[in-house]
Amino acid sequence: MFSYIPIALPVIIVYMILLAAAGMQMHRPKIAMVFRSPGIALMAAAALWKTPAIDFMKISVLILVILWSALHARLQYKSYRKTGRNSGNEKDLDREGSFSGKYMRKCLIHAILMLIISLPVLHIINNPYPVKAGFIHTAALLIVLAGIISETDSGQRFIASKVAALRNKEEPLSGFQKFILRSAGYSTALVWWGFWLMALPVIDGIFTLAGPLTITLLHRHISSMTGFEGE
Repeated sequence: MFSYIPIALPVIIVYMILLAAAGMQMHRPKIAMVFRSPGIALMAAAALWKTPAIDFMKISVLILVILWSALHARLQYKSYRKTGRNSGNEKDLDREGSFSGKYMRKCLIHAILMLIISLPVLHIINNPYPVKAGFIHTAALLIVLAGIISETDSGQRFIASKVAALRNKEEPLSGFQKFILRSAGYSTALVWWGFWLMALPVIDGIFTLAGPLTITLLHRHISSMTGFEGE
């Protein structure tokens, strides 16, 4: 159980360190936060590469993860470009940022959190036995797709409302904007509950519950974890 952690952990740590270095080089420290989600797809790809039994179900899960991470990163970058590029938070990170400072610690914390969140996907993909699709996988697939569609729609709405607020110099976020932001966050969590449902029939899959629970709690209590930079 969890034999994939030694495979995934170095991948996500190296990925976040490279992102952090790129962000500091460009004097755009938030870049590491904006493009963190593709790191989950990289972990999933590494887990598939190491699995002794590749099948249609595992490849399908990897494709879904790549789809989600690409759409999530696109929304993050669009939000960052339109609302958060020149924020005071980024300027503070630029002043503080160093490989031994607050910025690097934040990147490494995000790496660990992403590893925990991705446990259901890694558990499915690195399972040493073939995964046979059943009714529960069909239901989980629909949940994942619904979450992706909902997150994309809510994210676009949040960015549009935030841009309009910035033009009118309205700060802080209005109640409506906070509602949309929460909707986007819980849509992301819904995606990972769907992945957990897929992992449930796999041996010891129930123990990956830490993944969807973590992202749900983060979206509930730490709004910045939504990834829509500039909120």
